[in-house]
Amino acid sequence: MKPVFLFIIVILLSYNSVNGQNLAEADSLINIFNNETNKIEKVKTAQKIFHKLKHTNPEKAFDFANKGLKLSKKNNSTSGEGIAYHHLAYYYRFLPNIDSSRYYFKKAYQTLEEHNHIEALCNAIEDYAALECLQGNYDKAIKIADRGFKHANNIKNSHYVLMSLSRKTTTYMDNGKFEAAAKENIKALKILDTIHPEDKYGKAVTLGLSARIEMLRGNYQLTLEPLEKSLKLFTSLNDLSRLAVTHMEIGNANWYLEDYDAALKNYKESLTYSKKIQRYDFISMNLSNMASIYSDKGDYIEALKITKNSIEVEKKIGSKINLTIGYNSLANIYSSMKDYNQSIKYFTKAIVLADSIKASDVIRDGYFGRFKTYEKMANYKAALNDLTKYVNIQDSLFSLESAKQIEELKTIYETEKKEAEIALQEQEINNLNQEVKVSNLTKTLYGIGMISFIAIASLLYFSFKQRIKKNRIEREKQEAIFKQEIEFKKKELASQTLHLVQKNTFIQELKDNLEKIKKSPELFKIEFRRLVMLLKKESAEDKDWEVFKSYFTEVHNNFDNKLKEIYPDIGEKEIRLASFLRMNLSTKEIASMINVLPESVLKSKYRLKKKLQLDKETDLNSFLKSL
Repeated sequence: MKPVFLFIIVILLSYNSVNGQNLAEADSLINIFNNETNKIEKVKTAQKIFHKLKHTNPEKAFDFANKGLKLSKKNNSTSGEGIAYHHLAYYYRFLPNIDSSRYYFKKAYQTLEEHNHIEALCNAIEDYAALECLQGNYDKAIKIADRGFKHANNIKNSHYVLMSLSRKTTTYMDNGKFEAAAKENIKALKILDTIHPEDKYGKAVTLGLSARIEMLRGNYQLTLEPLEKSLKLFTSLNDLSRLAVTHMEIGNANWYLEDYDAALKNYKESLTYSKKIQRYDFISMNLSNMASIYSDKGDYIEALKITKNSIEVEKKIGSKINLTIGYNSLANIYSSMKDYNQSIKYFTKAIVLADSIKASDVIRDGYFGRFKTYEKMANYKAALNDLTKYVNIQDSLFSLESAKQIEELKTIYETEKKEAEIALQEQEINNLNQEVKVSNLTKTLYGIGMISFIAIASLLYFSFKQRIKKNRIEREKQEAIFKQEIEFKKKELASQTLHLVQKNTFIQELKDNLEKIKKSPELFKIEFRRLVMLLKKESAEDKDWEVFKSYFTEVHNNFDNKLKEIYPDIGEKEIRLASFLRMNLSTKEIASMINVLPESVLKSKYRLKKKLQLDKETDLNSFLKSL
């Protein structure tokens, strides 16, 4: 099973989120509220009490939201009235009562916009967009977030601009539109580059989103570095909510990288923070992820128990997207326990619910899981139908063109950043040259009879020339480094493109075979078995291996020829395994590609290391990278 992604990271933890507060602080504020005579200050205190209690004691928070509303209406405070509507909407969101939540969000929006309370409006818009995203209304959520972006941009408030971009990034990710998500996140990165001193919170959020985009795209090795940076920033800010989220994301990355002990450790860390702040949605997600690990280890009874508890929590919270993932997880566990009827039941539930909210990647996972279960049941007709749907969705989600465009966007951003640095250095050199001219002019005017001044000016001139020379050398070094980085990115992009081209070629061949079966129903049984064999053969005996190998050799400096020169008796399958390892593919990914168990890949790696006559201390992957 795959881990539960935080589809509601920024939904539940927006830029204006508040950590769980000590009840003693809430009691102190209630005393202030009861004794306050200034009506405006009384409204503000009611707002603070709501934020303190909204997750720890929602009913009491609801009571103070209503008190704030009544006071605001009585004193004609349109700001207080709009914020109170926002608080009521938030309360109903977690009840959950979605219709009431929408009603109050609309009233909050109308009141705050009409009276030009832009900052409070941006906060309300963020939570309103979050609600619609959680319900799978992605287009509506984007439109709402765009309103927030325009208002924030009009008042030149980078805090709320970043909040809107973060919301759009998350919504596009949840909808499987990774290219659009990458564009919005790069916009946020560019804004953050201009903010001084550093916006730690915004930087940490955006780094986390960058990692999450790469995780959803399958580039797991690129996720840990930005997540660790994000974790460090949130630790310095002592933001318990974000620490819970980030530990969960690091756990997901480790899960995909097959470091299950590290994954379990981070899920437990996240669970600890989640309990401290009483975030039952986070508790549910962590339990679900832990259940995945127990299932992978074969402890199905414990995995089943934890997953069922997680699903019940998700039903109460009202998170449709996480509920669909929970159903898929439960179905996978039942399939592993050979309870196929229950497995089919929950895969079907997941597919129907995911389709209702247009969660394409979750629908894809449901079809693939149900296909595997039907295959185990020998129901080949149903299996073929689900396999066809899986292939079509997979093809649309991970197109070659989209992957290329995302890489191009990342390269453009890095290029512009380097160019800006070089431009700053050039400006500094121009300033220094101007200073030299001024110094020379001063010497001309006051040179006669001022020997001491001339000596000092000469020294300054020499110092300036040295600084100019130093800056020129530094700029040349930066340009050289920059060129090397661009070349490296081109090679990496070429390598990834080749991999995707090979995959799309196979998908096209698979589609052709499916069309053949469709046109000749009488050949179904024979052709279906042949199609299954074709799938296995595609993974294990790749027909396009020679073409791929030739491109791989160009990108990776005649890698296979180097192997043959050093070890002439090395076989073709061993070269293929070495090539996959050179591309940093994990054991699980290699096993999936050549249709064998991960244990078989480990044995093959051991035999390859032995054949290469490497000692125990030498790491095989490091050795292959050195060639």
